[in-house]
Amino acid sequence: MTERIDAIRALYAGIPPVECKAGCNACCGPTPCYPEEFEACGGTPGDDVIRVEGGLVLTCTVVDGAPKADCRFAIEGGCGSYENRPLICRLYATAYQTTRGRHTCPEGARSHPLLKADDVRERMRTYLSLGRRRAGAL
Repeated sequence: MTERIDAIRALYAGIPPVECKAGCNACCGPTPCYPEEFEACGGTPGDDVIRVEGGLVLTCTVVDGAPKADCRFAIEGGCGSYENRPLICRLYATAYQTTRGRHTCPEGARSHPLLKADDVRERMRTYLSLGRRRAGAL
């Protein structure tokens, strides 16, 4: 296990769960995550993965080299890798006034308690800084 995945899992700690409606995947879409998270979800970072800045990859499906506006781990009835979902997914609908309401669940689900926006921002700053760390063998 790499140093980065240990740091990512430490960021997961203390994030309250969101009480999603059973079978919902309304919030799912292409999500940036580190290759270690992608692999934990069951993906294989290969040629059909869109790589973005900072060592991140997108969870979207790729058809003929083009990214689609979906998440390859979303299934009918929810998330196919909920227990291993990336940090971005874990933070969705967890904070007061996140990014002017853009990260609120369309179905009204939210975490209890809600995190302070500053806590979410600090987790994201730390998370993005991990792209500068050596990932180890991937």
